Amino acid sequence: IDDVVKNKDPSVSREVFIENAPKNNGITEKMIDNEFKKYSKKMDDLADQLVDYTSLEPRVWLDTSVIDAYIRLLREEGYVPQSYHIFPGEFGNAIYNQDMNIIDYFLKTLKVGKNDYILLPYRRQNNHWLLVWVIKSGNQYVIHLYDPARRDHPKAVDEDFRKIKKVLTKLNINSNNIKTIIENGPRQINGYDCGVFVIEWLRHMFMGGKFNFTQSSINKQRARQRIKRELQNQQLEPLDNTQQASTPSFPTKKITKAINTINQYVSNQKPQN
Repeated sequence: IDDVVKNKDPSVSREVFIENAPKNNGITEKMIDNEFKKYSKKMDDLADQLVDYTSLEPRVWLDTSVIDAYIRLLREEGYVPQSYHIFPGEFGNAIYNQDMNIIDYFLKTLKVGKNDYILLPYRRQNNHWLLVWVIKSGNQYVIHLYDPARRDHPKAVDEDFRKIKKVLTKLNINSNNIKTIIENGPRQINGYDCGVFVIEWLRHMFMGGKFNFTQSSINKQRARQRIKRELQNQQLEPLDNTQQASTPSFPTKKITKAINTINQYVSNQKPQN
């Protein structure tokens, strides 16, 4: 079992981990599952030690490690439904740069069910953060793209969608069944808070928020300091203007709330050709 843990990547799912485990006599699925839990904690602890907190200083672009750590915290606190496959920022960077070796490496760990979602932070030109998620609707796959800057750059957006579609076709998805949506969400008004806006969007998406944050509220509430505090304390702070939920006995209460919020939001969106 130690051989299964060695040289593995944090993106490896439990299913893939079990599939690649040795099938020797005496090794049960429960034993492998326990090893996977230890492996996951070890990888998460290692990643948490490598978070670049200096990128949370004012007027600095957020490092990939900060966004990835925040996603892990959302998942660990039970806010992320298991149907969501969330990739690390490195995968989004690989899509932009079309690094097929890294893309193929991550995709081999992915098993998407008919009701599953794919979500990933995506960094354009290695400095501007966006958020991308893919939802299956009937026989179609809808790519949602949230750009906090929302500038008038149709060529860049078209190129983003082209690169993401290319990756989806590697999952045997017909390109004719892929539609796109450009999200009209909260907008940054400076040149360095894109990563903060992506994190705020994730908070509202999974914690049942109203998506009503602004550049002014982010500045006033010192979002960068709050993010640093949450990551260092390994505890999320409640959203403003929403009821603070006490820690539930079962994480499914949080997950149900997240699914309802996501489904309500998605139902109001109309895909484009």
